[in-house]
Amino acid sequence: MSNSQQTGDQLRPLAYSVKEACKATSFGKTYLYHLIKEGRLEVRKIGNRTIIPAASLHDLPQAQAALAAFRCPIEPAAGAEALRFPKAWLDQLNPHHDPLVWDVAKAKIAALENEAGGIAAADPLRDFIIDHLSRTHRVPRLKQAAVHLGISTRTIVRSLARQNTSYHKLVEAERKSRALALIADTSLSLAEVAEALGFSDMSSFGRSFRLWFGDTPGNLRRLSSAEAIAGDEDAP
Repeated sequence: MSNSQQTGDQLRPLAYSVKEACKATSFGKTYLYHLIKEGRLEVRKIGNRTIIPAASLHDLPQAQAALAAFRCPIEPAAGAEALRFPKAWLDQLNPHHDPLVWDVAKAKIAALENEAGGIAAADPLRDFIIDHLSRTHRVPRLKQAAVHLGISTRTIVRSLARQNTSYHKLVEAERKSRALALIADTSLSLAEVAEALGFSDMSSFGRSFRLWFGDTPGNLRRLSSAEAIAGDEDAP
């Protein structure tokens, strides 16, 4: 990976879609796919999308002239990697922000961290809820949590009240987070999603889902699939 410095007012991309790469270099799609097939251009898959790392595109001799207008020199890093940009950019809103995609991404990251055991939950109670729901596909009861933690249910209730939350809210927050990640996984039926979240029937799952997201599980899955297909129009 390389450092990236720039002098212009616009954000410089770290990666391109196929369409963006064609626009930046004036290459045709056929030629770009030819470079990819020959291994002269590196690509990454993010979901169904094909992404071209900026460094790989910038290193192409054929692209350097067209990309010179970016005035964004790529230099080998010395011991550390860094991306420097004006502090004022932190206050700029992302024009492409999608709340649903953001929630799905956070939910998937949390699920991966839990599976890998890489980052333990800071709250032992939340850790227990996550583990129990993952292993048993059942909502853990407050008494079960108390036995697991070796404290009384009253202590848990008082502690959570001081944090302006409750055991029910913690459980629902975890189910809501998992719901987005599972809905995005089209290999699972909606019934399987409901079961994984600890619901005994589809009607209960549907009611809770509408309270969380204002739409039905089926509609949200169709919307997510349609957006994924539309976003992948550049894929080879």
